[in-house]
Amino acid sequence: MSDMVSGLVGRLEEPQLTEDLKKAGKFLTELVDEEAYIGEVYSLGYDEALVQIHDFHRQKVGGIPALSFLLATRVGPSDEIDAQKEDASIVLLRVLDQANLPNAEEALRVRVENAQRVSGEIDKNWDDRSRGHGCDHP
Repeated sequence: MSDMVSGLVGRLEEPQLTEDLKKAGKFLTELVDEEAYIGEVYSLGYDEALVQIHDFHRQKVGGIPALSFLLATRVGPSDEIDAQKEDASIVLLRVLDQANLPNAEEALRVRVENAQRVSGEIDKNWDDRSRGHGCDHP
C-alpha cells in the first residue's frame, strides 16, 4: 500500500505540461542564444533592470547599441520550460542608458588618486602597473 501511495505522490509532484505549454516553452527557448550572452542582471524591478555587462562578451556580440533589446533569462536553449517555476521566465529588456555599478564611486576615487600620483610623469598613465595602486594583477 505504501508503495502505491508513494508512487502516486511522485506522479503528483511531477509537472504535467500540456502540449500547448510544451510548444510555447520550446518557442521561447529557441529565442535564447548562449553565444549572445553579455552579462548578469543584478537588479530587477517593474520599471528598471540593471545589467552588469562584461566587456569581453560585449565585444564578442559586436556591441550593444542604445535602444536595442536584450533577453534576460536563466533558461538554457536546451531546457524544457515549466511555466509553474519562477526560473522559467524570459524578460524582454530595452537598452536605454548606461548605469553605474554600486562601487562606481570607489573606483572613481581610486582612479583620481592614481592620476594625482602620476601627475607630471609624461611617460606613465594613471593605471600603469608600475604605479602599484593595489589593483595590479600578477
